[in-house]
Amino acid sequence: MTTPTQIQTIPADRLCSLTGLTDRRHRQLAKQGFFPPPVAGDYQLNATIGGLFKYFREEGQNKDQLRLAQTRKEKALATKLERQNRLAMREICEWEDVLKILNQYFINPMVQALDAAPRDLDQQWVDRTLKPLLRQKLDELKPKSPATQSPA
Repeated sequence: MTTPTQIQTIPADRLCSLTGLTDRRHRQLAKQGFFPPPVAGDYQLNATIGGLFKYFREEGQNKDQLRLAQTRKEKALATKLERQNRLAMREICEWEDVLKILNQYFINPMVQALDAAPRDLDQQWVDRTLKPLLRQKLDELKPKSPATQSPA
């Protein structure tokens, strides 16, 4: 039994066998402020146990945060690889490529047609020139079915 002024202690070797940590690690934790350092090879029992619980709790939280970060990183990598695969398989395309095609086959010809149009855009000109040009350009953009594609 201890008196109110007497502090219970635990020998370093006993603490090591209970925690699975080395005495060197215990001393590092004491230096980091988790619990008081040993005196003559003995640690203050209550303060050391409380400090170890705090250390293990913080260590667990750090590992959880690392796991979450690793999971986010792996998910981002998987998304990136999936996108690269879909690009390679031509399931999707880059927006810049879509804009180039739209400019080449639709916008530029439309601008040229409108620049060449008479100033008083009459309905006959629209029916004769503009609509066929639009139809032709839109037909060029349609995906070719395997039966209509010519062999390469």
